[in-house]
Amino acid sequence: PAGSGEWMLGPRSFFGTRDDGTAVMYKLGKVLIAGGNKQLPTNTAEVFDLTVPNPVWRQVMPMAFARRFPNSTLLPDGTVLVTGGTSQANARDDGTGWNPANMIFAAELWNPVTETWSTLAAMQTPRSYHSTAALLPDGRVLVGGGEAAPPLDKIDYRSFEIFSPPYL
Repeated sequence: PAGSGEWMLGPRSFFGTRDDGTAVMYKLGKVLIAGGNKQLPTNTAEVFDLTVPNPVWRQVMPMAFARRFPNSTLLPDGTVLVTGGTSQANARDDGTGWNPANMIFAAELWNPVTETWSTLAAMQTPRSYHSTAALLPDGRVLVGGGEAAPPLDKIDYRSFEIFSPPYL
């Protein structure tokens, strides 16, 4: 490489900035964004194809649950697993902490061929703000961390769960 690179503005998504959402490159040059937004968490999803001359965002089927702070993991079969999140807006901004009733426990799987979502098994522990997910070498997904709900909202969950996708 040579030079200092170049920045340019890309097209805006349909849902705006998608603060606190998730994104994953699911195929070379193809990106899925889902969920997010501080004021009103959304279940919407969009795809972007960087392999075409004039790329634009395109809406796809929405998730079953509106999610803020979810995690997305590209699985070996090309599907995308979305885990965790909360449907609560501004939980950290209004000083009230997280409401356990707003946590999303069910996982969702996005199929890039059909561009549809399937709802999968639920986690046992809330995973939203400061949570993470990682693909393990055996094809399972490690999901962990996250901030506890009130009155413990100053404590982070220091635990993990392992999800076994349907292909296993």
